[in-house]
Amino acid sequence: MILVHIKRSATELRYDEIPISEIKRKHFRFIIDNLERKDGKFSAHKFNKYRTYLSILYNELLDYEAVDSNIIKDIRKKAAVKNIRETLTDDERKKVNDHLKLNHPSFWLFMIIFFHSGGRITELMSVKISDVDLANQKYKVLIKKGKQYTWVERIIKDIALPYWQKALFGGKKTDFVFSVGLIPGENQIRRDQIRRRWKTHVKDKLNITADFYSLKHLNLDETVAQLSMNDAMRMGNFKTTKMLEQHYAVGEKERQFERLKTLQNKFA
Repeated sequence: MILVHIKRSATELRYDEIPISEIKRKHFRFIIDNLERKDGKFSAHKFNKYRTYLSILYNELLDYEAVDSNIIKDIRKKAAVKNIRETLTDDERKKVNDHLKLNHPSFWLFMIIFFHSGGRITELMSVKISDVDLANQKYKVLIKKGKQYTWVERIIKDIALPYWQKALFGGKKTDFVFSVGLIPGENQIRRDQIRRRWKTHVKDKLNITADFYSLKHLNLDETVAQLSMNDAMRMGNFKTTKMLEQHYAVGEKERQFERLKTLQNKFA
């Protein structure tokens, strides 16, 4: 979607008529300025995200020798304020669970499976029934990072197994587990459909402000609390605990405080 917005803004400024070899850094700043005028001020986080996607695009252009350098790298990142991730309270979790289970059961099923997976929305969108091994409680996903594609196995927790069995029911091996209507089918759907459903059925209906992705933070944080940082790292498929500590283990600092408060190290 980011590149779609960039294309729209570039077309409005008639930059699509300029050869790519003549595009300068200033053109991208004007593209962003134009988007800000129409869509509202960019946060530092949003600006940096646009910069990242443009840089990836320019790396592809470099490979085809359409440009001589990645000029996006010379655009400075903006200093972003790191916010604490908002997650659902216990009361909100019950409210969301009851509402979706009663009124939108297919979305509720996807939500429960996503919560227990520790993975990404795009990963679950790409899983086919043939990728799921219920007997050994595993499923595999293709992780796409840059030009490296890697098959990774993810576990299916005991508590999540009945939900996976229900999700796969009636589907063919070649079907995506979560297709149109979030039931097995031949077509893969986009991740933004999940965000739209969450906004429509949860944020707007229940007056809840936490986003859907916060469910991953909740699950990984509870895994840290009940098992360990390393176990949560494995569940989230991180290479180190750094990303987990910085972004996902939202309650670990408070737990550390509580542990430190009870420390009985006498001086004498």
